[in-house]
Amino acid sequence: MLYPLSYEGAGVSLPGGGGGQWWWGCHSVGLGLCTLGQGVGGRGSAVRGKWATSSVPHRSGQVQKGHIPSDESHPMSSRPWPDFRPGPLGSLGAWWRRLRARPNAEQYTFVPASTSHEHPFESPLPSAVYGLDFHAKMTIHWRVDLTTGVRHNAPRSAAVNDIVHRAKALTERAMLVHHAPLQHQLGAELAAERQVEGTHVWARADAVELTVDEHDLAMARKHIELLQTTTMRQAERDAERAEIKYLRDEVLTDLSSATIWWLIRNGYEVEQAVKLSRHLAELVSIASQRRDRHWADTLVTSFESALPRLDDGHRADVRLHLAKALGIYGGSTVAAEFAEQVGLPPQLPPHQNGAKPLT
Repeated sequence: MLYPLSYEGAGVSLPGGGGGQWWWGCHSVGLGLCTLGQGVGGRGSAVRGKWATSSVPHRSGQVQKGHIPSDESHPMSSRPWPDFRPGPLGSLGAWWRRLRARPNAEQYTFVPASTSHEHPFESPLPSAVYGLDFHAKMTIHWRVDLTTGVRHNAPRSAAVNDIVHRAKALTERAMLVHHAPLQHQLGAELAAERQVEGTHVWARADAVELTVDEHDLAMARKHIELLQTTTMRQAERDAERAEIKYLRDEVLTDLSSATIWWLIRNGYEVEQAVKLSRHLAELVSIASQRRDRHWADTLVTSFESALPRLDDGHRADVRLHLAKALGIYGGSTVAAEFAEQVGLPPQLPPHQNGAKPLT
């Protein structure tokens, strides 16, 4: 009877049957040679090929297929399997294969579990008018990202500080009367989660509420009225100053210019203009005899005389460039005096109260 003892190169092992029997199999994987046949045909025998037949006597004297007697003539270890331990070359080859198959440690990155924290926060926020503040209430959400490679010892404080700076960038340019649209603008801006610069903290805010005190709101409205009045008075003075300058520098420079100007203003009454020519000549004489003319007017007149074809827009640009040059070389006092004399709008300092458009 044929028993599948060892399939060549397959490494298949089959157990025997009955007590006191050995395990049959092949440990010569890939060689096609079974060295466990010494238990069948005697010491040193080998079974080669795909199939093998064993016929050994049984204790009862009969021949039992596939049985190997437990005879002391066949010394064997106490283990019911052969010794599979590799030799020195086999150990070296296994070590080399493990070394080549070892994965690169840089391919693996430790990703910690994401955590999120909430922090209710209330604080006043400055407006465009010093001393009049908004009152903001919000919920700040922050989390840490350990994969960024940077650290901060107080992540909650870093998150709150970043949210406050983002909110102040919007509120300090707005008036209290704009608190209703500003609340929605803050909600949209602070809802975007951003990384706090230089830290491993990400922060955002929601449930933004922006309120103002009624007394502060009344003061803000009064401040706006004062700004409107000041603006209107300044505009009137600028218009008067420009008219005086126009008459002095362009109309009453000589009798012909004065006469033509009078004709245009009075419906081209030639006969009346001739009668008034003596009076116009006196006006021209009075205007030209001005001795207390300011140096700023003289400077501007000299430039405009050298460039007579400039339009009004370019004339204003010339005055602005002159004011900048005087500010650089003469100081802010000289530049301010020049601007006031020639009718330029005053340059507000960076921290002076003033409303800016809500963006």
